[in-house]
Amino acid sequence: MRGRVRFGWVRSQVERLLYNLMLSTLLDMQREIDAPTAARIQEMGEEAKRREEAERKAQKAARKAAKKRR
Repeated sequence: MRGRVRFGWVRSQVERLLYNLMLSTLLDMQREIDAPTAARIQEMGEEAKRREEAERKAQKAARKAAKKRR
């Protein structure tokens, strides 16, 4: 972004304002792009958790069945 400030006494305030606007715009754009990805990552984490839970239950049942056979 380019701009020219006519008065020096207001230059730093205007530059700070433009910089903050640019950063907030870039962050908003990044959030919009990352939102679907973040949701997918969360879904994958929940799915892995469910799989681990199912494996733990299967192992527990197998140990219990092995004890009964003895």
